[in-house]
Amino acid sequence: VLMSSEGISGPVRRPDPAALAALADAFDLTTVCFLRRQDIFAESLWNQRCKEGKEGGGIETFVNSAKMALHMDYLSMLDLWASVGRVVAVGFETARRDGVAETFGAAAGISLTSAPRDRNVSLSMVGAAYMAVLNRLSIGFDWLPLEAAVAARHADDPVLLKRRALGRQLRSELLKRFAHSSATLAARYGVTFPADLPDEPDEPIALPPEAEARKLATAKRRRGR
Repeated sequence: VLMSSEGISGPVRRPDPAALAALADAFDLTTVCFLRRQDIFAESLWNQRCKEGKEGGGIETFVNSAKMALHMDYLSMLDLWASVGRVVAVGFETARRDGVAETFGAAAGISLTSAPRDRNVSLSMVGAAYMAVLNRLSIGFDWLPLEAAVAARHADDPVLLKRRALGRQLRSELLKRFAHSSATLAARYGVTFPADLPDEPDEPIALPPEAEARKLATAKRRRGR
């Protein structure tokens, strides 16, 4: 039986080990988990939730929230699953390089047919910042035309369009916060994260003024009619 869902790694859906006791007695359980370095994971999740219309705050508030702290507590998550079976943790960059399906199959000890490597397109971080403001204002907007509008609006600033969200200072603070946890992950589960850091400004990406976000959304809608 193969069950695969990133939702089982979330702080809300983590199962009670006692509820899995019957399965653990009857079956050999293997949990495979792909892990991203905490700062990169936090940026990616913020971007995704802005894209889905579920986040209206800036990246700094998001990464410093109590819920996000639970999301990044990889050790507690893996230790919980290790209490009911074997755990194999894999760095996300390794899985992306070698293929997610192939890496999953090798980690679980099963044979899986190679799958097409689809590209998951994300918003730019500046696009996510605009989307966060529109979400907060309850202005429904598809992310694809928004991304096009943001790219046109900031066409003279390609560095902004390519920048990361956290900023050098907040990224450094986040990595320091999880330095001990990451060292324990490496020792206990064999996962190591890349050491490279992006070239970025000191401050996190700022949310645009509400008036600017409204104006951009309105202009894009008018051109689309």
